[in-house]
Amino acid sequence: MLPKLVIIFIFFSFASVAALVFIVSKGVGDGLLNYVNQREQMQVLDIKDDLESFYAEQRSWELFRGAGVNRAWQVFIETSVGNIRARGLQRLIDAERRSQEDNGPNENLSNNVDNPGRNNTNRNNANRNNNSRNSGARNSESRFRPPPPRQRPQTNLGRRIRLIDEGGLLVAGPRNPAPNAQVFSLEYNGQIVGQLTVNRIAFLQGEYELAFQAAQKRTIFVTALVLLMFSALMAWGVGRHFLSPINRLAKGTQDLAGGKLGLQIASKRKDELGELVGLFNQLSSSLEASKSARDQWVADIAHELRTPLGIMRGEIEALQDGTRKVTETALNSLFEEVAYLSRLVNDLYELSLSDAGGLKYQFRSCNLVEIVQSVVESFRTTAEKEGLRIEFENLLDPTTLMSLDEDRIAQLVSNLLTNSCRYTEKPGKVIVSLSSNSQLNVASASDSIQLSVSDSSPGVSDEHMPRLF
Repeated sequence: MLPKLVIIFIFFSFASVAALVFIVSKGVGDGLLNYVNQREQMQVLDIKDDLESFYAEQRSWELFRGAGVNRAWQVFIETSVGNIRARGLQRLIDAERRSQEDNGPNENLSNNVDNPGRNNTNRNNANRNNNSRNSGARNSESRFRPPPPRQRPQTNLGRRIRLIDEGGLLVAGPRNPAPNAQVFSLEYNGQIVGQLTVNRIAFLQGEYELAFQAAQKRTIFVTALVLLMFSALMAWGVGRHFLSPINRLAKGTQDLAGGKLGLQIASKRKDELGELVGLFNQLSSSLEASKSARDQWVADIAHELRTPLGIMRGEIEALQDGTRKVTETALNSLFEEVAYLSRLVNDLYELSLSDAGGLKYQFRSCNLVEIVQSVVESFRTTAEKEGLRIEFENLLDPTTLMSLDEDRIAQLVSNLLTNSCRYTEKPGKVIVSLSSNSQLNVASASDSIQLSVSDSSPGVSDEHMPRLF
């Protein structure tokens, strides 16, 4: 049974951990995506400010014409994202002026895009000459140079930004806008001179963001694996903790069904299983006590039946042998023994009905005082001959009527008086009393009557008290 419980516990633990991993992973991904979009929005606001400053100086967007192939647009986006806006902006303006003076507008920047190798060669030659002339000064000042700028994370923001002029024509950026694009108006002197649109990303694309997301997922999966291992250990421990008393109860129940009454299961638990073990021990003790009482009851019945049967057998044998004559006295003696046997059989039958819940009662309005007093008077003469004095104390109104079964009440009082007269030492005293709960100062939700039969010594010892009823 333990493996099944462990498997069930691990299954639910796995389902819970899997749901947790899914929720946390999705939350990390969505949160990181929102963070990237918010960060890019801040960068776009910086680009917007740069574009407005650029337009304030140039009064046009001609430098950026050429859709997405113009190097000036890419440089502008990179310098704005890199937070070197002033220097980058001035560099773009200077490059535009030089290209207009030498080769016409945008030629220099176009050459940089169309033939980057040639421009790099010219630039390298110029740099080599400058390096040879200034090597000494450079060596002396190299140790005072500031550290190179930190490498910025790679971004594809420039590929998703579109610049539109005041006429609604595309100046730079991708040709097709995305449905979820954000639009920012560019203003100069209170007038709209263009628009800046940004296509928001629907999933992570940056190298750093993807690496961070992968690291978070690895951490989540490792944590989930540790949780599953811990859950398996917990399942094994919890299974042993809960199934150990259950297994002992199952074994005890089998022994109890096999007749091993009085079996007790040791347990120090204070939880519900401990209460269950305690109830099992009570049941076992009750069954043992019931069996002992039944055995004693059968022995008592056999003894009670043996006495009148022995008397009857002796008298009948005497009549058969002729030692006693068949007289009215002999027949009356036999009749008394038969009547006694009949009463015993009736009592046994009524006891069996009582145990089975089959006793029938006939309730009617009766005077309880008269019923009890009548039974007491019927025992008084016989008791006084044996040296017992019977007293009746009535604390009730003699006219009190109650709904009861007269025959059963009379039988109850008769049985109590019979036992008192039989087992009370002579000389002695038997007191029968009737009272109400109000006269006894007993708090009760309803009126009730108390009938008590008390006698003189000997009393019932404490060890025999539980066997009375």
